Amino acid sequence: MTCSSCVAAIEKQLYKVKGVKFALVALLAQKAEVRFDPAVVQPSQLVELINDMGFEASVIEESPSLHGEAEFVVRLFATFLIS
Repeated sequence: MTCSSCVAAIEKQLYKVKGVKFALVALLAQKAEVRFDPAVVQPSQLVELINDMGFEASVIEESPSLHGEAEFVVRLFATFLIS
């Protein structure tokens, strides 16, 4: 993840997922904070979405459900292919 375009692209794709209530990607911290409805979507699905976009993502922190919402923080890394 190297620029604000990456941030916008990840946030846009996360918000398209049914059940995602909030998504904030921090470029300098290389992290994303996501609030979601665990009855609709799971962190593993959201990590897979980010990975499919060409970024390496892994859950580094999960918070239990509060008022029907759960939260997790994802560590993000850019993946570069050099040929």
